[in-house]
Amino acid sequence: MVLVANGQRSAIIDGRHVRAGTRLADGSRVAAIGADWVRIESSDGARAVHAVPSPYQPASGAAR
Repeated sequence: MVLVANGQRSAIIDGRHVRAGTRLADGSRVAAIGADWVRIESSDGARAVHAVPSPYQPASGAAR
């Protein structure tokens, strides 16, 4: 889940509140946080972008 407070983005990853730059338990690092994504860099430099659904918008196909 991506959170925004005072213009700063943070995320909940594995139950832990993190910001860009935070090191995770496996040694990877939160490189950046977008409105609906989190980019993680592993210790060997590999990057992965993970889509994160917003809790504030209905899922696609949901009744309005």
